[in-house]
Amino acid sequence: MSGQAAGPAPPLASRRHHSLNAKRAPSVVKKAVPTENGTNGTKPTSPPHQLS
Repeated sequence: MSGQAAGPAPPLASRRHHSLNAKRAPSVVKKAVPTENGTNGTKPTSPPHQLS
């Protein structure tokens, strides 16, 4: 039972994490991109590089 429980556990957790990250990523990136770009107008390559 331990082996079977460990099998479906990793994939489920991975899929759940991806969903949360995907939903949180756009919000954080969208807010960070415009804010950093506007503040760092002289260094538009710095923010995107760190975000990537």
